[in-house]
Amino acid sequence: MRKTMTLLFTLWMALSLAVAGVAASPTTDFNNPVNNIGADPWMYYHDNDGYYYFTRTTGDNLTIWRSRTMTGIDSGEQKVVWTPPSGTIDVWAPEIHFIGGKWYIYYTANTGCGDSCRGVYVVENTSADPFTGTWTGKGKVVGSGAGLDGSVFENGGTLYFLYAGYDSNWSSIYIAAMSNPWTLSTSLTKIATRDQSWESDLAEGPEVIKRNGKIFISYSTFPCWSDDYRLGMLTAADTANLLSTSSWTKSSGPVFQSSSANNVYGTGHNSFTKSKDGTQDWLVYHANTGTGQGCGPRPTRVQQFMWNTNGTPNFGVPASPTSATAVPAGEFRIEAEHAALNNASINYKSGASHGAVVGYIDYSDSYVLFKDINAPAAGHYKIHVRYTNGSGAASTHHVSVNGSTAFPISYSNIGWETYGDSVFETQLKKGYQNTIKFTKGEHYAEIDSIELEWVGTAYGDNFNDGNANGWTTYDGTWSVNSGAYGVNSGAGYKAVANGTSLSDFVYEGDVKIASGGDAGLLFRVSEPAVGGDSLKGYYAALNTNNTVVLGKFNNSWTYLTSASFTVTPGTTYHMKVVASGTSIKIYVTNMDTPVVTFTDSSYSSGGIGLRTFNSAVSFDNLVATPVFADGFGDNNPDGWATYGGGWGISGGAYSVNAGSGYKSVFSSSSFSNVLYEGDVRITSGGGDAGLLFRVTDPATGADSLKGYYAAINTGGSVILGKFNNNWTYITGTSMTITTGTTYHLKVVAEGTRIRVYVNDMATPKIDVTDTSFPSGSLGARVSGPAAAFDNFYAESRT
Repeated sequence: MRKTMTLLFTLWMALSLAVAGVAASPTTDFNNPVNNIGADPWMYYHDNDGYYYFTRTTGDNLTIWRSRTMTGIDSGEQKVVWTPPSGTIDVWAPEIHFIGGKWYIYYTANTGCGDSCRGVYVVENTSADPFTGTWTGKGKVVGSGAGLDGSVFENGGTLYFLYAGYDSNWSSIYIAAMSNPWTLSTSLTKIATRDQSWESDLAEGPEVIKRNGKIFISYSTFPCWSDDYRLGMLTAADTANLLSTSSWTKSSGPVFQSSSANNVYGTGHNSFTKSKDGTQDWLVYHANTGTGQGCGPRPTRVQQFMWNTNGTPNFGVPASPTSATAVPAGEFRIEAEHAALNNASINYKSGASHGAVVGYIDYSDSYVLFKDINAPAAGHYKIHVRYTNGSGAASTHHVSVNGSTAFPISYSNIGWETYGDSVFETQLKKGYQNTIKFTKGEHYAEIDSIELEWVGTAYGDNFNDGNANGWTTYDGTWSVNSGAYGVNSGAGYKAVANGTSLSDFVYEGDVKIASGGDAGLLFRVSEPAVGGDSLKGYYAALNTNNTVVLGKFNNSWTYLTSASFTVTPGTTYHMKVVASGTSIKIYVTNMDTPVVTFTDSSYSSGGIGLRTFNSAVSFDNLVATPVFADGFGDNNPDGWATYGGGWGISGGAYSVNAGSGYKSVFSSSSFSNVLYEGDVRITSGGGDAGLLFRVTDPATGADSLKGYYAAINTGGSVILGKFNNNWTYITGTSMTITTGTTYHLKVVAEGTRIRVYVNDMATPKIDVTDTSFPSGSLGARVSGPAAAFDNFYAESRT
């Protein structure tokens, strides 16, 4: 049993990506929040290596995250770097700082006797990389006096410490100078306490931003369990005596607070960061979506803020989680000098995007390896390579994406101080585990940066643009004519899509054979080369001897199986391959019933391509689309977000207790036209259980979502309905449903048509049309009974 989620490339008539948390164009827009749990967020952009570093309250350890993007921080690399000694509890509000070439994390902790034992501590790491090296405890910053939420900042060559110290007014903001990052050199001075009508209970979480000769300290007031948790602000001149209370002026009211219009509450405990290009200021804060959620998960949000004409920051209002927000400037650009280099060097140039390029990629062992490329969604991207080339001729590098077969990228001869943009297209995985490697090609070029541009969730090429850019050929004469990709007759001529390395997918296209021989689709391909059998991977083909053939290559041909099928030269056939785990199915013309079904474990992933053997052939309308599968054989529900109920793995199935509208959504899935199926078993109690599809905006609450629901009901029916934060019954039909019996449900949603099957996969129980929701995520739900779900499978339908 497997869990896979492969979202592949772009469909030229773009598949919609409209799932909560993933904007329609995720390299241009995003939706808040950026994580599901994110109290007391701290984010810092480290210009030395091009990473955002992030930490938040976990309660019992210090965990750090890093990401090439601000908005993708939750899908970046993470590591627990410090576990406090036994007896230390309430580990809150960590902050990671880079001071004097070393890393420091300040955090709040309690040694067990309540507020009087709560204080701010610091750990140090001398490594250039905070994910390596050793973190060493440097002790408690304030030796006496309890408090929380420590932070530091530098001004005029002096390091200052801020924290919320407990006093007779509950907590107030204090400042002191430091002799080093863990030692105070002056006594603490109280610079703010709650004394205004718009403040309540406490002042905590001080954070600093500096601009144009002024220092601003934001702080939180009202307790975290209040929907009115908000930010106030202190201001001082950077030339003032910062240790004097009189140097600081408090804002006349809150500078950032809850928005009922946007359904965002408890906006507090923030930090500040910059866009990667340094042109924008961003507020990082936690808040709840909805009222009455108190000091719970408090997801992290990020939003750009502006500056008033009087020089003070204008934080605006909390962004709505249902509104797309433009990503930070330079968000998906990675500078070449932040890549891993081998036998290549950094050259500093004023015209470069970050003041430097990487050149001298001139040797057989030279490479520029861009690591930790954090893609916001799995799918098809354009990669823009900013380069300079003054070698006197057009030049190339060889490119490999996620270990794929290398392919060439070319650079025009434009001069060493002129910058151009060369583009290739490829598939990336969601998250940070993507790499792009450049190695020596012909002549010479320097790389300034790469930048990601989203294209779509699926791969497609209909060749209507008149070219076959993105394909590498291995023998034969390949060309685009009349909107199709053709090749002359020959022994094993093939073409492979650049940068593809796919696992589970649907791959389909049109094939027209001109004369005798065979032609078809290559998949899970690696190591292609010139030569009829020179590759590894699978081949599904039509043969003019009236068969459909499946075989594999390991630099030699192995026949696997075949089935009879009339193949007439000059006729166009639509072929589809569904590869999921070890299962391989081949469809021809009829996309509902496979002609060939086979199991083979030789190759689990690789590229996609085309091949012919002894026939001229043309290919068209090529599409590779997502496959989702989860059989819970790994005994974990990774990727599933739950909204109510106690979900867990029991007996190899995904189970939930009885309740009203408990649901679980696979949040990284997004489908428009979809086939979605799975096993559903009502284990106890009465009511309904079934499949959610085209889901957006899920939240805790029986009807809190948008999307469709197909279910079996113990009252003796199969039902279909929809949610728009309330329930609407669409239709149903009678069917005996027995508690303890497993039923296989299948939904096929194509455009406005929705079909629901139960057990009989040939005849739908329900066949209706509805226009409410075009796309979204997949999930499961119960209303009333306890239930178990298993063997989920979904594929896009074109």
